[in-house]
Amino acid sequence: MRWFAVLFLSVGLVWTGCSSPPTTNQTYELTYYRDIKPIVDAKCVNCHTKDNIGPMPLDSFEMMHQFRDSSKIQIEQNKMPPWKGDNQCNEYTNNFALSDDERKKILRWMEIGAPQGDPNDTTPTQSKSSGLEKVDLTLTLPVAYTPLKSPDDYRCFVVDWDKKETTYITGYHVKADNKKIAHHLIAYVVAPKDVAKLMEKDAAEEGPGYTCFGGPKVNAGWVGAWAPGGGAQLYPKGTGIKIEPGSKIVIQMHYNVLQSNPEPDQSKIEFQLADKVEKEGFLLPYANLLGGWSGKGMEIPAGQADVKHEFKADIVSLLKARYLPKLESITIYSATLHLHLLGKSAKLYVKRAAGKEDCMLNVPQWDFNWQYMYELKTPMVLKAGDELGLACQWDNSPENQPIVDGQRTIPENVYWGDGTRDEMCLGVVYLTYNTTP
Repeated sequence: MRWFAVLFLSVGLVWTGCSSPPTTNQTYELTYYRDIKPIVDAKCVNCHTKDNIGPMPLDSFEMMHQFRDSSKIQIEQNKMPPWKGDNQCNEYTNNFALSDDERKKILRWMEIGAPQGDPNDTTPTQSKSSGLEKVDLTLTLPVAYTPLKSPDDYRCFVVDWDKKETTYITGYHVKADNKKIAHHLIAYVVAPKDVAKLMEKDAAEEGPGYTCFGGPKVNAGWVGAWAPGGGAQLYPKGTGIKIEPGSKIVIQMHYNVLQSNPEPDQSKIEFQLADKVEKEGFLLPYANLLGGWSGKGMEIPAGQADVKHEFKADIVSLLKARYLPKLESITIYSATLHLHLLGKSAKLYVKRAAGKEDCMLNVPQWDFNWQYMYELKTPMVLKAGDELGLACQWDNSPENQPIVDGQRTIPENVYWGDGTRDEMCLGVVYLTYNTTP
């Protein structure tokens, strides 16, 4: 399996000059510390901190005041915060969208001059996604790698897992180094029994790592992934992905290189670990590979502005028949979707055996720059007979083509594929298995 590509959100930064903020010894209907800071801490600083994906930090009054004009434009146009999920579909614990009241409050504060207020007059608020609770292990690409292929270079790097006991990954945070070319990162675990085959694959190719379109080319499971807009991911309390001693981690990087002489990349991934958990968790990539979306099966004809493909399957029955004979149900805690540059919308849903349809995740306006895991407020349980549905929509019209070297490209027939100019319709869910004794 494979993910993602890199385009960056361009935020027009409007310098507001050296004007002094309103003094703190006056009475205002709204102030930064009393009214605005709690909102910004909860909804904005998960991205807008130093060395994070936001173009500037907004974690202080001085920065919020300095960038108030550019922030006002983004908020008025509903571009920031960039929450893309449909809140009518489901409820999410990591929802950082502004409510109508919060939006009005921030805009009004800016209209009256963005007064500071009393620093002691504030309520501490935890960011929805500010990072891991703790960092127990950091794995970095062995070398700074410069892509050798264009426009897409898939490269896998083998990294040692030095823990001597069975360990569980309970969270991760990918720190993409060169975001100009990093399309995605997927971290896989290769169990000890498959390490010899992995090392043969790694040794067969000169240079750091090896070419790996589609995946690491050995039996492996996902432990974490990053795409543009992604941040720290904490797995639900009491769950984690099992890593046995003697395992190896494979970090697959997809580089999308549209310019000559790209700068190197040395991305890293931080892990939060536990010695034991109540229940083992799994990251499951989900797509219609069984039905032929690979190859020429998922055609998106040139020039068409509204192309749809949909797929659903009883995954509990499939897993039970192939791998887990004692499986009774699965519990899904979080989900994400992935398309490429022509994506228009995407949806994950559950078609119940009794006929009812439950929405899991709907992204009605796909934006390649913002791909993150949506954490379900109420986990969804699927039993045999329930079908997990995946629906995607694309716009392959002349007006929606990517711009390469300053020129808008000409539409071509597009199919499922690894390249940035190919397309995908992929869901990824984090789940646990519920089995009989």
